[in-house]
Amino acid sequence: MCDFREKGDTDGMAQFLGRSGHGNNHSLWLVAQAISEILPDGDKEKQLMQGLLNQKEGLEEAARQGRLFWRAEDGGRRTEDTGKRGER
Repeated sequence: MCDFREKGDTDGMAQFLGRSGHGNNHSLWLVAQAISEILPDGDKEKQLMQGLLNQKEGLEEAARQGRLFWRAEDGGRRTEDTGKRGER
């Protein structure tokens, strides 16, 4: 997950989470939160975990709906019939 975050590959992260089924895995998010809390401020891995946690809601929604593509700039909302960004 950190590799996707580090590369800024939000679509790749959403695809991984959707295909693996981990997008809605509560334990994954608990572990990410715990890691974020124990690492020292300024640590690169802490920053990556915090970024992942900031995208949690949109990534979970994309995984729930089986969408493979998700964009941070539109909060993960895409219309499924046209593939265009927008509110559902």
